[in-house]
Amino acid sequence: MLAMAISRARSAGLENVRFERGDAQVHGLPGAGFDTVVSRFGVMFFDDPHAAFANLARSLRSGGRVVVACWQDLLANEWPMVPAGAAVAYVPMPDLGEAGGPARSRLPTPTASAPCWGGGLAEVSVDDFRCLMPMGATVDDTVAFMQGTDIAARLIADVSEDVAGADWEAVRAALAPYAGHDGVVLGGDAWIVTATKPR
Repeated sequence: MLAMAISRARSAGLENVRFERGDAQVHGLPGAGFDTVVSRFGVMFFDDPHAAFANLARSLRSGGRVVVACWQDLLANEWPMVPAGAAVAYVPMPDLGEAGGPARSRLPTPTASAPCWGGGLAEVSVDDFRCLMPMGATVDDTVAFMQGTDIAARLIADVSEDVAGADWEAVRAALAPYAGHDGVVLGGDAWIVTATKPR
């Protein structure tokens, strides 16, 4: 992802952009160095949300803003649950972990947002955002993508080829009603959360 970002920045002629890889919980961000912090579907991977948000808040200037997009509970989202609902007829449902834990939404409901924000951030607001999720150009394209994911590899690791084949046929059948001129498109439900650092 970093390599692609660097390539795109170069192609766009941007010279005032720097990309770094780091753990938001402990990365040495410059104190009061930024006006805005943006996260697209990253906060669900924080092991310690309090430490992460506190570190991000320290990096903000007075009056700066944090904006994050975070999935609502996966069980409420079509894009993972339509294929998963078909797959569970043949393979066991994967362990999604504890609600609110890493790799699950940290904000399953708007009222759950407050405990996650530390470091003196204020004016927290949570907005419901519903969007369409393009999954692939065709059903076969979508299934091919899914077959290359780690979760798919874990799901079919202990089943026979016949069971795995039946599983993928069930997923294809479940996705077919969602295929159209724009490809395979399912619904997605997210929270858009904003907060500011007091002046």
